[in-house]
Amino acid sequence: MTEARAAAAAMLARQKRLERRWLTLAGNRVGLAVTAAATTLTVTLSPAEFDIEYGVSAMPNWGTTVWVTSKQLGQFTLNFGTAAPGSATVDVATFREV
Repeated sequence: MTEARAAAAAMLARQKRLERRWLTLAGNRVGLAVTAAATTLTVTLSPAEFDIEYGVSAMPNWGTTVWVTSKQLGQFTLNFGTAAPGSATVDVATFREV
């Protein structure tokens, strides 16, 4: 198999995996305000998830790392490596693999 064909096959496999991920109703938010100087944000899910096997994608509007802890049925916590600036927001999406 040529290198180009191998790359195309790998991309197709990734796309098929992505097609199996669905956004959930609970945690999708755009522009959630983050308090200045905060290093965490608790996100409440409404409606709550039925188990904790959901995934979270978070995109803050400032240069920082972000990771999720304390996943529960009704909430999770986002942690930021750099404290939030004055006008910080974060976009959040929750998803499941089916």
